[in-house]
Amino acid sequence: ISYVLDGIMGRDQGIRPLDMKKFQENDEKQPLRVVASGIDSDGQMQYKCLGTRDFFGDSALRRVDGTRTGFWACLEAGMIIPGATGSPIRLFNGTENRSDSNNSILTLFDAFCFEPIPYRSAVDEGATHVLVMCSRPDGFEPATKPGIYEKGVAPLYFHSHGHSQVAKFFQDGGQQYLYAEDMLILEKAKLGKVSIPPPKILYGTPRTPEIQRCIDSRGTSWKEAHLFPMKVPKGTPACNHLEQDKDAVLKAVRGGFSAAFDILAPTVGLELGLSGKEAAQLIFPEDDKTTITCDETFLQTKVSVPGESIEMDELVDNLRTCRTKSGNDQLSLYHPLLLGLPGFRGGDYDIWQKIFKLRAKFSAQNKVD
Repeated sequence: ISYVLDGIMGRDQGIRPLDMKKFQENDEKQPLRVVASGIDSDGQMQYKCLGTRDFFGDSALRRVDGTRTGFWACLEAGMIIPGATGSPIRLFNGTENRSDSNNSILTLFDAFCFEPIPYRSAVDEGATHVLVMCSRPDGFEPATKPGIYEKGVAPLYFHSHGHSQVAKFFQDGGQQYLYAEDMLILEKAKLGKVSIPPPKILYGTPRTPEIQRCIDSRGTSWKEAHLFPMKVPKGTPACNHLEQDKDAVLKAVRGGFSAAFDILAPTVGLELGLSGKEAAQLIFPEDDKTTITCDETFLQTKVSVPGESIEMDELVDNLRTCRTKSGNDQLSLYHPLLLGLPGFRGGDYDIWQKIFKLRAKFSAQNKVD
């Protein structure tokens, strides 16, 4: 975790420091949320959706030990995988007095424990339509029988940190229930609007009167939303969580991009004449072995890349233009839209321009012939 937050993204020591000033500006236009599992001062298990007020200013969350604050502390909270990446972290609101007895202290760790797929927190915050990007292929069936992690690793971890209620939650299959419930809800969402469970952990915990009332009122008090699960095709091999082979990781990245491209491009009328697979090969090209590189030197060299602004008004105007403009000049049609998206300004976007021009040239030749 320290390598990612300090060694890569950090302002002082990071080799690819995050432009925090630009990030904060963009966060005002398109807010980021970091989801983490948490235990409040009363011992209640819940997932926490951390955002702007937790990232910046006097109200920013801080570690009790003072090592990280704000955005960085929130990111760390979402990266604490029980039994793998360190102890749960304890955060408090920056406006409060730091004290172990402070009732505002939160104990946080990775979101997968209490919200494996973070669409519930989005709906709880008011979202009515949620695009859910899934890391598992279509047709994936999660395990429902507790394994070594649920029966051994997780309970030992949480017992050792004084959180016996979370240890029991794993032993009783509560986390697996949540994941299986997510899969079923996303499948049902293909048919239309669905009811979304509230932030409370309802199963794998003691059935208190309050929790029972919440379960009984699912037909009247639970929020409803449209969910669109985005998944790679059924049968696509999963990339191992600890995979380090560059080609294997590249293949997995391409697969996810391809699925997203095939689904999202038509929604904005983006007709490039390319499949998602072809687009992925352009955006994420293979090493052709002709370029002289030195990975060790490259990864040890600090490169500060200025952030790019999200120009919302410009992007909306460009999108409207793309939807209403007629004609066959695809390059002039989509050039403004793509230039409005950070990541397409320069770089590999030049490849797209060349492809458009070649296609237009061949199209003109075919008409003449």
